[in-house]
Amino acid sequence: MANPTTNAHLLHDQIAHAAASSDWVTLQQLLSENWSVLLLSDPALLRQALGELPDEVLAENPRWDAARNYVNYLPVDEAARNDRYRYLSTAPTPTKLVDVLVDLTSRAAAHRSEGEYEAAAKEVAEAHVELDAANPDSFKDLHYAIPDLHAQWGRVHELAGEFPLALAEYQDAYDLAVVTGNDLIRDTAAGNIAWIHMIGGHKAIAQRWLDRVPPLDTANWATRRYGAPAELARIFDRIDNLDREGAGRLLDVIIDVSAAPECWAAILYLRARLCVSPEQAWNVLSEIDTAVTIRPPKLVSRGLNAQFLAVGRAELFLVLAMPARAREVIDQVDLRFQPSTFFLDVTRAKIDLMAGNLAEVSRRADALLPAAAVVPRVLVEALLLRAVAYLRSDRVADARLAGEQALVVARDRHIPYAFTTIPRDAFDDLAELIGLSDEDPLVTLVREQGVFPVAAAPSGLSRRERLVLAELAKGATVPEISARLYVSQNTVKSQLRAAYRKVGAANRTEAIDIVTRHGLL
Repeated sequence: MANPTTNAHLLHDQIAHAAASSDWVTLQQLLSENWSVLLLSDPALLRQALGELPDEVLAENPRWDAARNYVNYLPVDEAARNDRYRYLSTAPTPTKLVDVLVDLTSRAAAHRSEGEYEAAAKEVAEAHVELDAANPDSFKDLHYAIPDLHAQWGRVHELAGEFPLALAEYQDAYDLAVVTGNDLIRDTAAGNIAWIHMIGGHKAIAQRWLDRVPPLDTANWATRRYGAPAELARIFDRIDNLDREGAGRLLDVIIDVSAAPECWAAILYLRARLCVSPEQAWNVLSEIDTAVTIRPPKLVSRGLNAQFLAVGRAELFLVLAMPARAREVIDQVDLRFQPSTFFLDVTRAKIDLMAGNLAEVSRRADALLPAAAVVPRVLVEALLLRAVAYLRSDRVADARLAGEQALVVARDRHIPYAFTTIPRDAFDDLAELIGLSDEDPLVTLVREQGVFPVAAAPSGLSRRERLVLAELAKGATVPEISARLYVSQNTVKSQLRAAYRKVGAANRTEAIDIVTRHGLL
């Protein structure tokens, strides 16, 4: 095969000439060799070219039928698209290796879009069986398609929470993309690898992969879609370094979920981590509730999405000083569909600390530590929680040791954010215990930029504000509330304004919805 065409005008003319002359062999070759280039630079031409292929070509080469389905699903030219991919094919059962693999990958993508990760993984496993058993002669048609296929298989395993399998697929996608000159898949795979390592706290590895990914081109829909994981990794890194302002600016750039529909739960999770006030917390909780409502149940209750949503919600309820509600959302996760529970378990330990249950904090941290050694982000938080539990139980020597170990991991992995997961007084006591001076850059950064969890009355609502909201939820008017509570109407209005502000409601309807949905009355 020839090298991918690099001149856009020449490629356009070649495709147009092949279609006009019904030279379907040449047209298929042009599409195969320039798939990622067209997807990135001229998706409209790609869609048009696929539409030119006659039924007999599609029947003989079913991969192009799958390709048309996929391109029609993409948000080309900013047009609205459904964020759920459905594989609809009328082509006969494929026999060529490339067609078989594309068919299985398309089926896996459709299952993945519905949150049916087990079924998707079975399709990927079958694709590997076909690939391993194939005759070497069959590989000539796979030259340009195989990097994209590995990237799609990696996405299945990533969203299922199977990170080692996902990393292996993304590494294959990256290596093959380099060989074939597929820049789009090369950058996509590198970004996904960086994102997975960033989730685990392997910051140095993540950064090495991020260095291979060019900055996001916000004007191009394809790079916004395929480049989103790399940007999420960069946002996570800024949060880790307590650069909330920088993280917020980056998040605003990729916040359009329609451009990266499979990243919706990760985006909401990072937004939750940026919340510092009750108003912000309620707003993001409402966003999460809306996002969950419009998506398939399995997509929100299984795999990585379920963990992002549960941990994000729990963090928000901790901002609101509502540990009981935080525990409830964590306990609702169906563990049958979670390969790993590290992040759920460390969140439970944080909740126990906020609730004052030191024995449970120690028990959970002790249980986490042996396995969490391979997940630095969880390891440092588990060590800190263990140190605080020991310190508050007067086990000073044990607290010092755990605190020193946490400090080593936090410095080595560049995760100062971890110290803001414990209360401010606990951080100050621990810093003094392990000999950190006030001039230490880490101490200065955490104290100046960190936002610490605080114990407070649930949602910050006063008793009177809860009373007026309760009456409001019953359908009472301001005059009726005034009469029932024996206060003036101006007092009722003032209390309602304060309550609206605290729960993040703009009006009566929103306030009733929030307090009812989140059990504040």
